This record gives sequence, structure tokens and C-alpha cells, in this order.
Amino acid sequence: MSRSKAQVAPATSNDARTMLVSSRTAKGGRRYQEDRCVMLPNFNEYLPDKSTGRIDGVKRSYFAVFDGHGGDKCSEYLMRNFHKVLAIQQCLASDPRQAIIDAWETTDQAFLKECRARQKGAEHFPKDGSTASVLLMVDAKMYAVNSGDSPIMILNKHAEVTVISADHGTNNKDECERIINAGARIVFQQGLRPGRFPMCCIAKTGNIGKGRVYPGGLLITRSFGDYNARLPELGGNPNGITNIPFVCELPLDKNVHSILIASDGVTDALRPDKELPTYMACYLDENDDAHKWPDEAGSSGHRGQAFVDYVCKNLIKDSVEHDRWAVSNIGADNATVVYVAFGV
Repeated sequence: MSRSKAQVAPATSNDARTMLVSSRTAKGGRRYQEDRCVMLPNFNEYLPDKSTGRIDGVKRSYFAVFDGHGGDKCSEYLMRNFHKVLAIQQCLASDPRQAIIDAWETTDQAFLKECRARQKGAEHFPKDGSTASVLLMVDAKMYAVNSGDSPIMILNKHAEVTVISADHGTNNKDECERIINAGARIVFQQGLRPGRFPMCCIAKTGNIGKGRVYPGGLLITRSFGDYNARLPELGGNPNGITNIPFVCELPLDKNVHSILIASDGVTDALRPDKELPTYMACYLDENDDAHKWPDEAGSSGHRGQAFVDYVCKNLIKDSVEHDRWAVSNIGADNATVVYVAFGV
């Protein structure tokens, strides 16, 4: 298990609340880590010197989780490059939403170019892919953008969880319909399932678990990379698996106590609509620091940081050790979480 260096973003005239962030990641039961994450509380530092955003006095913050599959080259590429591509979008200051959409496509094409270059020295075209969940905060607004099944969630002071991203997985009926209409296939494993109460003892044959999209064999319907599933010359379907993102624009007001971005290694075990709110409520109750920060004595950074670190540490621990993995007879997935908490 590893923890990224926590960072503090001081309050500004446009944001009277202190923001503290932390992240943590674990391999789980896998041999290697394909997740990546980024925390840039002061995103303006990455903008070009002459950009409008650099000098307009608007506070910007950027956070992201990239859940790789088939290797870590795509998630690594996104970690190193997506924020740089976003920072140079000319419409970032005037239209952040469009800037993110433009950066999404530009980055995907840039990674494709790199894959083609790698192909020249390899026998097969690389099959790397990655989900992407990006949060851009601009003053009192936030833009939650994602392709894939790594959710972005907001929490209120009662630890109630609201998912503000889209679930681009094969358990999403709308996405399955889109995939089938595009001429791709979704294949589910068949097996015996217990009947519904009170006929629980009568098993019936049905779909087990998540379906896989073909071509590609993926459990998700949108992602970066995965060109073997997307490019016709590689046997892919350009309208099946896609990288087109979902964008949610919301006010960043005082009803938002904190924000979580997590890979599905966290939320497959601690589901946002079931276990996660209970666990988050326990973290809030157990950690005294949650009720102490910030204070006027100037120690809010230390106390507040203890709280966000505590949440990340326990989310990862409870995720990878959850009974869900034993019941499913598979090792715990890679797990990553970025936690952004606000003082009042």
C-alpha cells in the first residue's frame, strides 16, 4: 500500500473554505499496480505563462484517477500527460467544459500515436487501456468528467454519497443498448443463480457477473486506449467501445463536505449506494480530527490532514480486505482513492 504526498490548497477570496487532499493506493491481490492518480490543488501553476487562466485570479484545482487494464502504459500516459494537454487548451478560461472534451480527444489521439510507434518494434499492437475520472474545480464550480466505471462522488456532512459520474460498464442498460446498436456484442457468463425470496432454494440458469464487450473482451464500454477493440484495422468496432466522456457540471457550494474519486477496486467492494455511506459515517465518527479542523490557532493543516489521510488509509484497507473478494474467488483488485475535503 502506498500514499501520495498530501497537498494543501489555502483558501482564497473566491473560496472561503480550506481544501485538503490525500490519496492512497494498493495492489490488492494483483501482481502489479495499474492504477494511477494525480492531485494538483493549484492547477494554475501548470498553465502557460501567457494564458488568460494564469492571470485571471480564478482558483483552479485538478484531480484524477486512471484505472489501467491490459498493462499500465495507458494509465501511466494519462497520469503524466492529460493535465498538460488540458492546461494548454485555449478555451480553458472561457469554457472549461469544452476544454476538457477537447483535451480528452487530443490525449487519446496522442496515445494512439505512441501505440503505433511502439508497434514498429513489437509483434502485436499494444492492448493497453484505462478508465479516466477527472475533476476540475474552477472557483465555485466543478466539472466531473469520466470514461469508464471509476466513480466520482460527493458527500455531505452526514456522509451521504451522491455519484456525479456515469457508470460506463456492462451493468448499465443504456450502455449495453448503445453497444448492441453499434453492432458489437455483450457476452455474459452463464450459471446457476438462486431464485428470489421466498423461492431462494430454487436455482435458475442466468447471467453471472458483468458481461464482456466484444470485440475487446472488456467489462467497460468507454475508455482511453483499447485500440484493438476500437480500430477497424485491428478488428475493432469504432462505435462500440468509445472514449467519449460524460461531463457533469455542478456548483461547488457548502453542501459539499468532501469529494471522492475511486477506482472500481474500491467501489466494487464498498458500493456507493450501500456500504460506502456506512463506512464513511464510521470514519467521521471514529476520528476526532474530523470535528476539530480548521481552528483559529493555525493548526488546521495538521489536524485536517490527519483526517483526510485517515479516510484514505481506511477506505483502501477496508476495500481490499472486504469479503466480496473471497466470495467471488478472485483476488482483490487494484484500489485507488483520491479524497478532497473542505473546511467550513
